[in-house]
Amino acid sequence: MEEKIFHKKLSELYTCYNTVIKPLIADIESKQQEFPDSLFNEIRAFNDHIARCYMSDFTDDMILSEINRAESHIIRITLDCYKYLAVWFDDYFKHFKVDFDISLIDNGEFAPYFYTIQLKGRKLSKEAKSNESYDKQLSYEKYQEAYNVYSELYKKIDEILPKIQWARKFRLNFLSIIISAIVSGIITAIIPWSEFINWISSLFHH
Repeated sequence: MEEKIFHKKLSELYTCYNTVIKPLIADIESKQQEFPDSLFNEIRAFNDHIARCYMSDFTDDMILSEINRAESHIIRITLDCYKYLAVWFDDYFKHFKVDFDISLIDNGEFAPYFYTIQLKGRKLSKEAKSNESYDKQLSYEKYQEAYNVYSELYKKIDEILPKIQWARKFRLNFLSIIISAIVSGIITAIIPWSEFINWISSLFHH
């Protein structure tokens, strides 16, 4: 194999690794706080195939075969990255709905946007997964679209999170006040106020 062609093919593989895979891995690490073992295995396999290309007794056909196998691992790594992140995003959004009443965010305007984007991301992820065994290129494109859609929603949440946290804290405090008022009303209705004060005082003089 001509050296120029060989290095062109290698350059394409490493360009994909540097511009697509590395940012995705960084995103996974920042969100999951860990590096999935399966990615380690795929990266190692990718480099093993590249290393074999430099063996002195390899023919052009053997080198081309190793490059093709290395490329398949690049595709596999990218798909796995997208799958890890799709699962993480979906789980994050589920917990988000539990922690916050999204119907109260931005006067109710956020909820339709949230559900639309979440549904779109899930649909794209499902399409990507269903095509994974039949059309890897289409699967790749669908996973990439799902990642972009989920990232859009995640960034939106991150932007408004301080306001959401304040609103949730306010609601909790407000509920505490209401509950306290109800309990106080019940106690007052049952026990005369003077007797209640005397009872409280007695607790501290025993």
